[in-house]
Amino acid sequence: YISFTSNEAYGTPQDAVQLQAGHLLVSVTENTARAEIVDSLWAGSEIIQFNATDYGTLHNYTDSASVNFTILPDYTPLVAGIPDQTIEQGSDFQTINLDNYLTEFDGDSVVWSYSGNVELMVDIDENNIAAVYPPNTDWLGSESIIITVTDDNPNAFFSSDTILFTVLPLDHPPQLAEIPGQTVGIGSQFEPIYLDKFLTELDGDKIAWSYAFSPIGEWKSPPEWSVQIQDYESSMNLTTVVTIRDGVSDTSANVLGAFVDDVCRGIAEPQFILGRWIYFMTIYGDTNGDSLDFRVYDSGFGDVISVVEKIEFFSNNVVGTPDNPFRMEAANLSISIDSSNVAHIGTMNLSWSGTEAVYFIALDTETRNQYSDSSLVMFTVIPAIAPVMAEISDQTIDEGESFAYFDLDDYLVQPETNLVT
Repeated sequence: YISFTSNEAYGTPQDAVQLQAGHLLVSVTENTARAEIVDSLWAGSEIIQFNATDYGTLHNYTDSASVNFTILPDYTPLVAGIPDQTIEQGSDFQTINLDNYLTEFDGDSVVWSYSGNVELMVDIDENNIAAVYPPNTDWLGSESIIITVTDDNPNAFFSSDTILFTVLPLDHPPQLAEIPGQTVGIGSQFEPIYLDKFLTELDGDKIAWSYAFSPIGEWKSPPEWSVQIQDYESSMNLTTVVTIRDGVSDTSANVLGAFVDDVCRGIAEPQFILGRWIYFMTIYGDTNGDSLDFRVYDSGFGDVISVVEKIEFFSNNVVGTPDNPFRMEAANLSISIDSSNVAHIGTMNLSWSGTEAVYFIALDTETRNQYSDSSLVMFTVIPAIAPVMAEISDQTIDEGESFAYFDLDDYLVQPETNLVT
């Protein structure tokens, strides 16, 4: 090897520098042969022939032997893909089996090491399991740790992977107190619910409110609706999609029925076409202008609810297409949450009575854990019942006397929710 030196000259025409080219540099000193590798990155084979010659003899006999020197390729070990870790204060980082992230092509032994940490503590045991520890239970912050794997040979090829370890403050889930249910008479309105009054949020995280209907009562099998096709001379076709309790119908187990005065005029189950569930229904009838009511069996809840929309029957009429289906909504309650986190609840059908169970859900947003809590609220509409009076006994008095007073409420049989005059 020659080191570069500015304006330096090596060798002259009369005394040139001797350079040797080859993969191996072989020397023999005092009957000892030595082979040195010229380029430490070279891999391959070289055959060296050693000669032994008599000297000082008449014939100068000679013999030789060839030796094959082989250097196997030495590949760089690769470490990659160790995931970053984020934990909350007081928790522990997961240990890392470093061998799971190592690619070692030539089976060389390797040595693991780490660097870059300032406060975090790192330990790599004899099984190549790395453990990372915060300095104390109160520590918060982030540090990047460089994990390096090195070939345990003279070349010492190596590679590294950088992992970010983060400790965040403890994240508390939101807590919802019990939201009381409401019972009203038919045609009445539910009171708005000021959701924030029932919320406890210790961390001040931003909250997203939502709601979800919940099944109640006994699950019922699909209704045995049937159409007496032979009773009718005319028909029309309906292509529709149905939203059920704020969720799009997403199973073939749902059933849609069309009715006139409780007589079934059409039945359909949805088919998944053009990326959505579509009902294709043939509706039968004789009288144009008949008002069609629709009901849908919700297989997820095991009950039947009414559809808000109505259609009039007209012979040979076509309502909706697969590309532009008629849209229907089946629900007992309408629920909305405004920008002030006030829930407004209304009935979709003024004649409906019954109970719906609704979960109101508070979700931590812009947080790692996305914790949530919910409160189940019952909304009940009871049907109107005419007041019933018990029999009031007749009174007979003598002339000059007064009839006895009596409290009419004592003779009233009436649900508590109804107002009576």
